[in-house]
Amino acid sequence: MHKRITKRIIESISTPNTKELLLRDTELKGFGVRISPSGTKTFFAEGNFNRSRQTKRRSLGRYPIVPLDKARAKARELLYQWYIGIDTETEEIKTAQETVSNFTLEETINCYLSSRSLKSEADYRQVTRRVFGDWFDRPVRSLTREDIEKRYCDMALKKGCKAQTNKAMRYLNSILNFALVETINGTPLLLSNPVKVLSDKRYDRSVKPQNTFIEASQLPLWMKAVRKLCTPLARDLDLLQTLDQLLNQEPHDPLP
Repeated sequence: MHKRITKRIIESISTPNTKELLLRDTELKGFGVRISPSGTKTFFAEGNFNRSRQTKRRSLGRYPIVPLDKARAKARELLYQWYIGIDTETEEIKTAQETVSNFTLEETINCYLSSRSLKSEADYRQVTRRVFGDWFDRPVRSLTREDIEKRYCDMALKKGCKAQTNKAMRYLNSILNFALVETINGTPLLLSNPVKVLSDKRYDRSVKPQNTFIEASQLPLWMKAVRKLCTPLARDLDLLQTLDQLLNQEPHDPLP
């Protein structure tokens, strides 16, 4: 159906019973309104790309959310771009894909932490940097299941840092699960979570509780390590508990 599209025409046109109805504008060729059997009215632009026989159509939004004058102006701009061979949708997708391809692990961590208010933010940053610091400049999409598995085996099994590595992997798993649902211009930041390899292969990540005691002669070294490796909150808590136990003179109780 061809008519000069006006607000009155859009609001008065009857809803089709079965198939959708296309109302094409006689004032601007290539501009129109699509009316569905449910009554939804959606503006569209339709035209040849780069003066060829290739026809493109794009929805411009629903009426009345998108006003008629805004939709007509958008259609005019889009039809001109197609006429001279510019496809903004393709360019936007290409730009988004390039951005996603280069989005680093460090940027993903920052994005995750900025979206949440975590008391453990400092611990997240310290632990992930200690275990994955050499990956921070890598695109997050470049991380593979093999990378994760090798890092876990090297850190947890060969070097014996199982508890710390488990913690780092839990943090990374949360960050990458966030990346699965995060998008840039409609393009997902991540398509799969490589940390899942640890559960898929059923790695034993249990950690046996420590039953050893810290000797009095070892306290200076222990306190130095706490100050260097712990976050401020964990450091203060460990030192407070230690000093409290010393004051209470309970040498047979294991120190945290």
